[in-house]
Amino acid sequence: MTDPRPKPQRSGGGRGRPVLWFVLLASFVGATAGTIAITKANPLYSNAERNGISKYRFIEDCKDEIHQQISEIEKNANAQSGGKQTLNITPEFNASRLVQATGENPNAGGWYLQSEVNLVAPGIVRPTPFACGYDPKATGKKLQAQLQLQ
Repeated sequence: MTDPRPKPQRSGGGRGRPVLWFVLLASFVGATAGTIAITKANPLYSNAERNGISKYRFIEDCKDEIHQQISEIEKNANAQSGGKQTLNITPEFNASRLVQATGENPNAGGWYLQSEVNLVAPGIVRPTPFACGYDPKATGKKLQAQLQLQ
């Protein structure tokens, strides 16, 4: 006796399967290559292992150190005036200039940065040079920063 039910038809999916696998593989390879290219083009990309800290962390620590030096200047100026005047200085950093001015020390590792910060007080904007350095092999304080007031 024969089976009265019709046999199911194949959809032909076997022919499209290799194309599907090729598209998936090509997408994966393209995404990986794109990620690598973007990472290498990142201006904050750095070798943190060789230099002790990342480029981003160095720039942020340098800015923090400059902020502390400005706070000391404000504190001393306010003390000298006997509290009659209050000095408020706001540092303004140009982020892209900081990233471009930061370099690696090729021999010993670490970072260096020499740039300008705008010191802004009421009615005054004063461009002021500063320098920072980070030595991963230093004992004690590894980050040195100097605001160069004239």
